[in-house]
Amino acid sequence: MENFDPKIGSIVPRSSRTYGQVPNVANSDVDFIRSAAAEYATRTYPKLNLRLIDRAATKKHSRYRESTDIVYLEPTQIPIRIEHTPSATKLSKWGIDSPREIVAYFCIPILDALGIRVDTETSLIGSLVEFDGKQFRLQSQHRTNDSYWAQSNEAFFIACTADKYQHEMKQA
Repeated sequence: MENFDPKIGSIVPRSSRTYGQVPNVANSDVDFIRSAAAEYATRTYPKLNLRLIDRAATKKHSRYRESTDIVYLEPTQIPIRIEHTPSATKLSKWGIDSPREIVAYFCIPILDALGIRVDTETSLIGSLVEFDGKQFRLQSQHRTNDSYWAQSNEAFFIACTADKYQHEMKQA
């Protein structure tokens, strides 16, 4: 996202943006709303450590195609909203039967600004969030239905359910 600077946590003025052509009104509106969502998340959510899976260094079993030796990248501090013990109705809306310990909400424009790609529905699953001195492993990933820009498919938040993680971590 070109107008949000995660280091200072503020929006760069519109006059300093360059598009190379006259911007479409709808695109500039979406850009503004994305930057406003990122600024809101930066100002209101605590900065927590997110440890992504190093997909290049993690080895998969040749027969079962499952990761047997997961390697995590260095932690990245980003604003994350944590909800303790989510309700059963919220989890059932996402198709989850068993209870989860937390739900972590990530602001997509902030992830984009930091270069963290969430282009698939499983891109964050398996990553770790460090919160309250504990590590939680992300189990499922859902785009929230209530955070879309008017009549578009531009989502602003991703919700991930998580449980405590009990294993040793390997650094990349």
